[in-house]
Amino acid sequence: MDYSTIFPDEAPCFCGSNSSYKLCHKLKRYSHGNELLYEQSQFILNTGSCAHYDGIKFCGNPTVKSHSIQRKRALSAIAENGKVLGFNSSPNGGKTNLNEELQFSLIGNRQASTFPGFCSAHDIALFKDIEIKPLNANYQTAFKTAYRSQCYETIIHSNAALFLSWAHDVPTFDFYFNKAINEPEISNMRWYAGYGWRLKELFEKIKRRASTRKFLYFCCLFDTQLPFCGTGSFCIETDFSGNKLQHFSNVSENFNYAQVSVLPQENGTTFFSVSAINDKNKKAAHRFIASLSNVPKHELASCALRSLIVHSENVYFKPSFINGLPYKHRQEILDRFDDREVQQVGLEKIETALSDPLSFDLLSNAIKISTNITKVH
Repeated sequence: MDYSTIFPDEAPCFCGSNSSYKLCHKLKRYSHGNELLYEQSQFILNTGSCAHYDGIKFCGNPTVKSHSIQRKRALSAIAENGKVLGFNSSPNGGKTNLNEELQFSLIGNRQASTFPGFCSAHDIALFKDIEIKPLNANYQTAFKTAYRSQCYETIIHSNAALFLSWAHDVPTFDFYFNKAINEPEISNMRWYAGYGWRLKELFEKIKRRASTRKFLYFCCLFDTQLPFCGTGSFCIETDFSGNKLQHFSNVSENFNYAQVSVLPQENGTTFFSVSAINDKNKKAAHRFIASLSNVPKHELASCALRSLIVHSENVYFKPSFINGLPYKHRQEILDRFDDREVQQVGLEKIETALSDPLSFDLLSNAIKISTNITKVH
């Protein structure tokens, strides 16, 4: 891979030092894996230019720390003393030690869910409707929250793929660094990042053309303010009834992706949306969204939490909620989130990943439901 156009020799180094790239990270030598882990985290969260595309060109202006979850609304709704609980292995989780076990981590709500997505002007213009107004269960809200979820995943994974590729090719190491073991994951992440940009472009085409039939969604409002929030974009594997919809083992299959948003609000409700663009595997997209229609209203809140902890890293909790759970329930959330066993490229989640109920109840009912899926195709 040619890095000369991505990191020009005379340009300021991506690490934020005052040195040029050729005098800094082009000559980088890592003394410990923890140093590499820290710099990967910083690169993922701080590298990029504005990703707004007007149909002709990208904006390209310097980015602000965009929030994929409304800081002054959803995050503030669950924050205590300005902090929320996330997973330490997430991009914003602050993990600095490779040997650190998966655990909950206190994260400031100014930092939680941030990504280098857009310049200030475009961040405001694109998302002001879902930042300043209460969220309603309708097509427009589902579309805008899904688009922001997709932007977050696309940019975070693109930066991760770029850093891992660079780490594979450029620096030297004072410790054993098995490059070969990372090659399948790098290839997978490059593909995922590339398809992420395609999905982002499809969202933008749908918006420009008002092609509502391409965007499939199910969303609702809950009658309580749930103690967690999150967003994500993920490859559809199973549905909420335990049916396998797509198989990674079939390399010729066209995989379809879905987006999820769970956003508690100041008015005591919570917005929940699951969506998919009717793109590569239309049958899987329809069946996945339609499966939510079979879930009783009082069980949808549990589906919301399962969706997040099974398929997203961008998940946050009210600290007192997690701390108030019995140990076995806290461990259950960690176990469901921990997918190291299927991190290897080509491995799949179990069929009941989304359908298995949690062992504790979330007392909340859906009071308003909106969807454009009426039957399975």
